[in-house]
Amino acid sequence: MQRPSDTIKSDLISVIIPSFNHGRYLHESIESAYLQKNVVVEIIVVDDGSTDNTKQVADQHPYVKYIYQS
Repeated sequence: MQRPSDTIKSDLISVIIPSFNHGRYLHESIESAYLQKNVVVEIIVVDDGSTDNTKQVADQHPYVKYIYQS
């Protein structure tokens, strides 16, 4: 039986990705954040009124929290 101190502990890391018309880079940024080891990652994309495909890219990742501010 394992003791609590024997288990691997994962820390929660919040990654905030600000974006304004940078949809073409967003998928790579999100994937990079999720590739981190030994942490639980929460990703928040803050879109500052983009007119490109930023929202569509964020929507492809259901685990990403998307915030739009105009």
